[in-house]
Amino acid sequence: RVCCDHFAPMVVFLDDLQWADISSLQMIDYLISDTENENPLMIIGSYRSDEVDENSLLYNKILALKDKSSMYDFQVTEVDIPTFQSDDILAIIKGIMPFSKDDDAKALAELCVKRTLGNPHFVLEFLKMLHHEGLMEYCDSTKMWAWDLAKIEDATMSTANVVVLLQDRMRRMTKQAQVFLRCAAHLGSTFSRTTLELVWKTHGIIMSIGGKAKLPELMEMVEKDNYIEVCGRNKFRWVHDKVQEAAFFLLGDVNVSFQFDIGTTLYYTLDPEQLEQDLFTVVDLINNGNLKKRNEFARVNLRAAEKAMGLSAFHSACSYAAHGIGLLQDHGWSKDRQLKLQLYTKGAEAALILGNVETAERYIEEVLKHDGFTTMETLPLKMVKLNIMCTIQLRYKDAVDYCLAVLKDLGFKVTASRRFAPVQAIYAVSRIVKKLKKLPKDFQKDLGVVTDPKQKGILAVIAKLNDAAYTAKEPMLSVLSDCKTVELTLKYGVSQNAGASFATIGAATMLFHQDYESTQRFMELALAVQGTNGRIGKSKTTHVTNMYGFAWTNGINEIVESLANGYSVGMQIGETEHSMWDLLFHRAIIPFYLGRPLDQILTDCSKALAQIQEVAQQAQELALRCFYQTILNLADPSSSHTTKLEGKVLDRSIHKSDNAVYLACIHLLEGDLLLFFSDSEAAGNRAIEKGDLFEKLMPGLCVTMCETFHRAITLYAAARRTKQKKFKNGANKLRKRIIGWEKRGNPNCMHFVPLLDAEFAALNNKLDTAKAKYVEAIAIAKEHGFLQYEALFNERYADFLSEHLSFADEAELRRKETIRAYKEWGAHVKVAQLMGGSGDQ
Repeated sequence: RVCCDHFAPMVVFLDDLQWADISSLQMIDYLISDTENENPLMIIGSYRSDEVDENSLLYNKILALKDKSSMYDFQVTEVDIPTFQSDDILAIIKGIMPFSKDDDAKALAELCVKRTLGNPHFVLEFLKMLHHEGLMEYCDSTKMWAWDLAKIEDATMSTANVVVLLQDRMRRMTKQAQVFLRCAAHLGSTFSRTTLELVWKTHGIIMSIGGKAKLPELMEMVEKDNYIEVCGRNKFRWVHDKVQEAAFFLLGDVNVSFQFDIGTTLYYTLDPEQLEQDLFTVVDLINNGNLKKRNEFARVNLRAAEKAMGLSAFHSACSYAAHGIGLLQDHGWSKDRQLKLQLYTKGAEAALILGNVETAERYIEEVLKHDGFTTMETLPLKMVKLNIMCTIQLRYKDAVDYCLAVLKDLGFKVTASRRFAPVQAIYAVSRIVKKLKKLPKDFQKDLGVVTDPKQKGILAVIAKLNDAAYTAKEPMLSVLSDCKTVELTLKYGVSQNAGASFATIGAATMLFHQDYESTQRFMELALAVQGTNGRIGKSKTTHVTNMYGFAWTNGINEIVESLANGYSVGMQIGETEHSMWDLLFHRAIIPFYLGRPLDQILTDCSKALAQIQEVAQQAQELALRCFYQTILNLADPSSSHTTKLEGKVLDRSIHKSDNAVYLACIHLLEGDLLLFFSDSEAAGNRAIEKGDLFEKLMPGLCVTMCETFHRAITLYAAARRTKQKKFKNGANKLRKRIIGWEKRGNPNCMHFVPLLDAEFAALNNKLDTAKAKYVEAIAIAKEHGFLQYEALFNERYADFLSEHLSFADEAELRRKETIRAYKEWGAHVKVAQLMGGSGDQ
């Protein structure tokens, strides 16, 4: 984004994508589908189509990009560049070699196609070889090139492919030079002078006894012949991977023991810094030639796996871990227990990132069935197991049980009994709030980062407990776990989730005490604590501070950009779970309740759904599907339902879950559809029956404001239509609650209160007051761009006016305003209902 801001449009070229690993391809995907980057970007990728089949990572990534191109508004264009044909090669010959007979040049071009398969690099190599072999000569007298095609055909008859062609050239070099090429080929596509000198001294000189050339002369020779090239200070690379392949097989079949000898030589001889640089090459050589499965090299495979994880090369990490495990298989768990544990742990972590849950679970099971390990030793594997439970299997209740069991093993108790968690949470919040208020204003500056391994482990498990309990419909246990995190933070230092836990204390202060001033302070404190960790944990802290704090104290419209930032940072550092929550609220939920145009939200929902599916966050996907389907019901004329929350993107026979977020979304949006499609009595009965269910499922979430307001409207509508006291009492109770929010400083109620005052006045037949309050509410909604409320308030006003014959003309004007506002919002299905006169109006 920074580069595109300064260099737009930007074009990025990436070569040899046939070798790209999953992390590199994922990075390309993120760049292409980055909806936050508004500047033009073109990515050009080239690959060898003959090395990519339907089972390759690249092939499947291209298919995935095509599928999501319309969602993210980008284009995928494929340009098939065929190999050189005879006409192309003839053009090259004409450009570099004057000749006398066109027919001879055409025949040579056709032969080049046969011998090189049209590979541009090897066409030139073939022509060079012909010159070196004396099969093509330059005549000084005629200033022309000449050749005998029959001799060339005979001499190159055995050249079946480019590798053979190169090997034919190489075999015309000295035996010493051939050995040099063979040694260099074992060092990878790039190599340093240090490693080359070491291998040459220990192996090359012995293999080429009698050779007189020194190493610098050999290097100059192969560089001059265009086999290798300089790519940095004392660094070299092969000019083409086929050149390396030709050199690798130059002296016959691959000798695995030779690979092993080179690998072990480098392993035992290179200094630590150089070994770290060449680690993958060294380990690959050892692994390829380690026929006796010497277990002493399991540890270096662990080093390679750890380095690969650090580079996001997860496939390689998985492979190194598996190889290391294989080297120790014959020893059971009686020897090298710690090394084996580390390999299994690293393998499970890499497998989970790759989505290979079966492998991850197999590794976890293999370790945990053995006794003798402490809880701290197996904790990383247990964290992998918890991640599988929460993000893939959605077994939140099981995850809560597992977290409490692990914490017990660590000697830490969150609660003596889960039945008492609500009472303990309320008491703990009050205790912590009092303690924090007594501390100096900037006390968090003196908090260091937690270093005690056991406390870090406890805090990591508590963080998982926090998320799992909230989604498993045990919100007070979640709050209690945050209280424990804050207490441990004050004692031991800041952990990854400390910022979010301080934010939860602020949210609990709002929930229990409606203390806006303290909530604002604690949310700011949470961000300050988060700053100690930099970007780590920021996506979760952003979500909690905004959705449970700042939205109440500063206004829902003030948090949109912060959520976008939390999403972006989370994706950059791999915190996909909470970054997807930030994305969900930023792209769908907040815009919907701010009354932004539905057409744009639909586009964003489509993009967000693809991205959430990409990172396999199922809870967020289900929540998004609920909002996506609600908007389709309102906006898409082809939708088969209006008040029924089901359709194109939400099939409730398939999309099932008992997690609290999904259940809350279903409850919330079913009520919204009844409200907007004016089924007042059904909506009123449902409001009485369900009561504060949403707040019980999602305590403290800012969307509670809108849900409560919508419920109040439906109750007033039902009360006016049926005259039943239960609706009136319920509506007045909610009105009083919302007025209380406004008095305490909630800025979101500025249009809620006048509309409910109008409904209250209308119900009590105070016509002038009702009219004035309706007009006030409509004006505020219009001024702040709340399109849905501008439409709904006009609709409620028109409904009120239509009850009085003297207001008939004004009622008609308000109906027209209702239709106009719904059109502007994009609620085309609702407009059709109003225009057709159907529905409970």
